[in-house]
Parts: sequence; structure tokens; C-alpha cells
Amino acid sequence: LKEKVLFKKGAMPSVDLEPEYIVTGADSKRAYVSLQEANSIAVLDIQNKKFTAVKGLGFKDHNIEKNAIDLVKDKTINIKAQPVNGTYMPDGISIYEYKGKTYILTANEGDGREWGSYSNIGAATIDGEKVDILKNSEYDGLSADKAYTFGGRSFSIWRADTMELVFDSGSDFETITGQQYPQYFNASNKDVSIDSRSGKKGPEPEDIKVGMIGDQVYAFVGLERIGGVMAYNITDPSRAYYADYINTRDFSGKIAGDVSPEGLCF
Repeated sequence: LKEKVLFKKGAMPSVDLEPEYIVTGADSKRAYVSLQEANSIAVLDIQNKKFTAVKGLGFKDHNIEKNAIDLVKDKTINIKAQPVNGTYMPDGISIYEYKGKTYILTANEGDGREWGSYSNIGAATIDGEKVDILKNSEYDGLSADKAYTFGGRSFSIWRADTMELVFDSGSDFETITGQQYPQYFNASNKDVSIDSRSGKKGPEPEDIKVGMIGDQVYAFVGLERIGGVMAYNITDPSRAYYADYINTRDFSGKIAGDVSPEGLCF
């Protein structure tokens, strides 16, 4: 399952894959494309105009403490290990070169498909509350006895050549927003109700950009729902660490001030 690309049963890749975002390496020889709904990254050989790989990102185990999650809409902050797997499903991605190696950074938003009467969003009951999960029966390669949620509520760093996971921010986004804005924890972009997004995709990391300040390199991640931008020092990708969080949203109204960052620029 680790390398599995999420394909809808019976669908051809040519109509099932949805390219979301693209970045190019420093030498302009390769480009990398996020295929959000397929939970994958595609690799493009620019010179030969040919895709050379589509690499599945695997799943995030929320049943371990470092990946704890708040899945329950009970109007309290309750981040804990849960028996579900997160599908990273990155939206915005970025790229960083370090000591001769290329790294892909992903904002692990998650995305369901709702087209007219069709939906791939199912439901599980956890601690007495409804939680959005993938409909396992719609996809090849998902275990029938496991629950798969949308997104990772985090950002990740992957080695571009192998798509090996180098770093993931784990439960940081929910932990930090819960500490700094406890009364608006997991609020949506269109309301300020605590916990309103816990059963879905939480803070919903949307886009990620890389920038240098002095001699240090940082990743900046926009959170679409509660709002704000997370900053991590990624100078050494394998030792990335949290640096800061800023949120300039106006919480005095349902939709006021800087709400739902979709794209970022450094």
C-alpha cells in the first residue's frame, strides 16, 4: 500500500488523474506534479517531454501519538491517536535543493470528489460523531477494514528521487492553533465555530512556499480554514522544525480580514 496510487476502480488513468500543482528542479530537467485525489506525485522529464513515474505517497498512521488528530466535533480540543489512516493528497507543492539532493514539499490538504450526484466521501462513526472518510469500495488497493481520512493536516518533505518521507509536521498544526486560538480551534473559513472542521480536514493546509531569510531556509504553509501561515526552518530537511505561526484573520466576524489563503508568494 505504501507505493499505491489511488485509482478509482474501472477508470483509466487518463481520465482519473487530476493534476493540481507543478514545480521544476533548479536545472529545469524535471518537473513534479501533485495528483491530489490520487495521493501521488508525477515526475516529468522536461527535455524528453515524457512522464517517467507516478509515485504514490502512502498513508499517515494517525494511531501513533506524533500523528494525533482531533476527529470529533464535540466543541472541545481533543487531539489524540485515532485508528485511521490519513491520505496526504497534497494541493500546493514546492521544491528545495540541499547538498545535491532534491526535495519535494507538500501541503497535505486532502480532497474529496463531489460531482453532481456522485461523491466518494463516506462516513465513519468515531467517539459517537460522524467523520468523513474515503469510500474504500471506490478504489483499488484500500483495505476494506481500515478507515482513510482526507489529507494529513500537515506538511511533508519527500526525497524527489524515491518519494521517501523525510519529515512530516505530524500533529503540529492542530496542536499549535489549539494553543494560540483555543476558542477558534478547527474553525472553518466561513464561521468561527470551534471544532466545525474536526470531522473533515481540520486546518486544511493549502499551499506551501520556500524562502531564504539570512542563511536559513524556511517553508511557509497557508491554512485554508482557521487561516494564517505556519513557518518551519527546513535548512536541513531531515531536521526541520517549527519556527512561528502568524494569523491576521479578524475573528470578530464570520468572514473578516485575511481568510482562507489559497496561494502564497515569498
